[in-house]
This record gives sequence, C-alpha cells and structure tokens, in this order.
Amino acid sequence: MPEMNTAQYLKFWNGPFSMTEKEILMLSALIDSPGELCSRENREVTATRTNSSITMINTYIKRIKDKKALKKFNGVGYKLAPLLVRRGTITINFSGPT
Repeated sequence: MPEMNTAQYLKFWNGPFSMTEKEILMLSALIDSPGELCSRENREVTATRTNSSITMINTYIKRIKDKKALKKFNGVGYKLAPLLVRRGTITINFSGPT
C-alpha cells in the first residue's frame, strides 16, 4: 500500500472531527507549509499556495479549532489533536476467513 500524503492521512482519521473536504485540504496545506503550525509565516505561505487570503486562512483555522482538530496553547502555539499526529508507520492487515 503506498504511503498516504497529509490530506489522505487527515481524511482517514477525520471521523471524530467531521471536518469538511476544504477544511482538511486547508489543514493539510498548513501542516505541509514551512514554519511553526499556524504561525504568521506558515499562514502567508499557505495563503499563497492555496490562492486564499490571510482572512480566509484565519477563518479556516477557527473552524478547525472549533472541531477540536487544532488547539492553541499560550506561549507554545498551535498543536494538532493527538489522533492527527503521525507516529511512525501504521500497518493494516486484511485477511479472509481461514
């Protein structure tokens, strides 16, 4: 099975968050952009890559925070919900009846 890109990974684990397709794509772009997650630099790069305004990026960040997929920590910045953080390799085995 090929490795998942960020958007595919977020879609796979999206169940508890109920993010829309656009929210997933925006969060994926934020994760894949350089800099700290949701920093000014990160938002500017994401805005350019997605042909969006900073205001639009901020709106999506708020929506994603409201769905608990992102959390802001004072003095630290934004963090992804633990379920959305990649941790090594995930292997899923399928087997039929024996």
